[in-house]
Amino acid sequence: MIKYFKYIVLLSLLIIPLMFSNCDNRRDDTYDDRTEQEEEIQDGAYDATVISSSGTYQVEVEVSNGQVEYVYWPNGGHMSLSGATIVGRHAEGTNSNGEYFEIDI
Repeated sequence: MIKYFKYIVLLSLLIIPLMFSNCDNRRDDTYDDRTEQEEEIQDGAYDATVISSSGTYQVEVEVSNGQVEYVYWPNGGHMSLSGATIVGRHAEGTNSNGEYFEIDI
């Protein structure tokens, strides 16, 4: 019985630290993932995909205070949006005519 006790103690000393080290790694990975997801897009101009009822466009958008404020069309025009709050790298909003737009930055 004492002979087996030594092996049990030895295995416990090897296994328990491994269990705790794996827990720490998982916790760090989860924190890193959350940090990347919660990272806000800074104010400025970004290339984006804009989807509307008339099609999908690769255009530049202007971000201000966590919202897509303007879409710049290739012909030189621009369109303002309202309600286009950015979540992750996605926003949805409407223009002054009430048309719905999705934006992926």
